[in-house]
Amino acid sequence: MKNTSEQEKVQNGVKPSNAVKISSQPKDPFHLIYITFFLVGILLLLPHNFFTTANQYWMHKFRNTTTSAINVDDRTWWQIEFASILTIISQTTGMCFNIFVTLIRFRLNTRVTVICATFVILVLFGVVLIFIFIETDTWQNQFFLITMITVAGINAMKSFINISIYEVISFFPSEYLIPYLVGQGTAGIFSAVFQILSLSLGADSNLTAMIYFSSGIVFIAITLAMFMISIQTTFFKHHLKEAATKKEKEPLSYTQIFYIFKRMWTSVATMAIVIFTVIPVHPAVASLVVSDGLGEGKWSDLFFVPVTTFFMYCVSDVCGRIIASKAKKKFSGSYLVVITLIRFFVFVPAIMMCNARPRRNLPVLFPHDWQYMIIIITFGASSGYLANISYINVEKLVAPDQKTDAFSLLSTSNGVILFLASFMGQVCVQIL
Repeated sequence: MKNTSEQEKVQNGVKPSNAVKISSQPKDPFHLIYITFFLVGILLLLPHNFFTTANQYWMHKFRNTTTSAINVDDRTWWQIEFASILTIISQTTGMCFNIFVTLIRFRLNTRVTVICATFVILVLFGVVLIFIFIETDTWQNQFFLITMITVAGINAMKSFINISIYEVISFFPSEYLIPYLVGQGTAGIFSAVFQILSLSLGADSNLTAMIYFSSGIVFIAITLAMFMISIQTTFFKHHLKEAATKKEKEPLSYTQIFYIFKRMWTSVATMAIVIFTVIPVHPAVASLVVSDGLGEGKWSDLFFVPVTTFFMYCVSDVCGRIIASKAKKKFSGSYLVVITLIRFFVFVPAIMMCNARPRRNLPVLFPHDWQYMIIIITFGASSGYLANISYINVEKLVAPDQKTDAFSLLSTSNGVILFLASFMGQVCVQIL
């Protein structure tokens, strides 16, 4: 009788009750939330990529001011160590604040946290922009300290954004995780493209940096505006209301943390090995690689590092992330951990054997540009694939009501691992 009644309703132009329920569900207007998560993903890694890919600007700021000659084999201590120290400061701050935010996240209002943290990053980028116009040749040590304090502040704010956004995304449909993860890889492309365009204009290092960081400020402002608009939509409020009803009132117990880690140990192990593969050599070692035709033209002298070390790597990384999200059959379990471990023993030595200068100990086994390009492309693609697959697999490894905690714990553990791996960059530079 019930089926007959429903059929009669359809014939009379009346929708069944379940259809009414489905149609009443709020929709993402113009995919606004999807795009916003993508932009926030870019924002999360954009500052680090901007600081590392602005290589020419930092090389100028910390150059030997007693001579006008440029010699890649006679770089100053600050020039050689800048990338590795930048990584150490970034990851140390990131680790400390990831742990801190994870402990207090149940007290935070996610919307206010993301808005305030993004605004602080916007202000700190403005500080970086101002120093482009200030002559720092006579006080390079102080300028280096100010730069690192700024980097620490930016990374602290990134921790607030990262933990808060994962908490929000965990209450959205599973496909909303993908734009955030892909956005993180796209950040490198964004920064590399702006650097290449700036160099193409023939601008000096200061003008290049001005164009570079100004574009970053504009992007951060747009992302902030998009997020503020998104939180006003019915679709966002619907899922945020669900998140508010399920949000924990106190931190997880040690037993709960252990249980979640036990369920997703393969994702944690995979990310740990990926981090320990990337951080020691990119950008610390890779930013020192020079073209085999150095001194022969613009490609080798100006465009080689931004195009190969940063742009090619980042494009490959994004391709790997997209493949991970689109592939029907995904690697998982201990098999994935073994593949990641093998990759470590292949790529770390390979990049260190490329034409990085200055070097005192290791021989150069891959002196040609095409060899380095093949290595950096496969390195980037595999990094992106493995990073995304680790997070995607989490949704299959833990219960639905544990997703928020799992993402938060995975991000926190990544912060600790990044901190431990950050020191390896300086070690690899010294080994060269």
